Amino acid sequence: MVITAASTFGLSAALYADICQVLRGYPSLEQVLIFGSRAKDTAKTYSDYDFAIFALAMSDAEFTALWHELNDLPMIFKLDVLHWNRLREESLKNKILTEGRLFYSPTMPNVFSQTQ
Repeated sequence: MVITAASTFGLSAALYADICQVLRGYPSLEQVLIFGSRAKDTAKTYSDYDFAIFALAMSDAEFTALWHELNDLPMIFKLDVLHWNRLREESLKNKILTEGRLFYSPTMPNVFSQTQ
């Protein structure tokens, strides 16, 4: 599989791989949706990335560790990382469900470990 800018939501293939590597370290994670301008293909060069983490069994401590790991990656973009199961604002949840696109799932193939 060839990774393109469209399939990585504007991230370099290397940074996309780094983010997925962090996500793979959390077995309770069910899926990650990207939403906002990056999901709608209306982002500007330095627009942030909005992620909704779906992980019913993930504790607050695990989520905090995940948040720190993601935000410690070397990137110039801001990451907004939300725990879906902790969200209370219905309008935000509807927005995520309406415009969200799959960014990561544990069942996705690890295309970066294959020879391309």
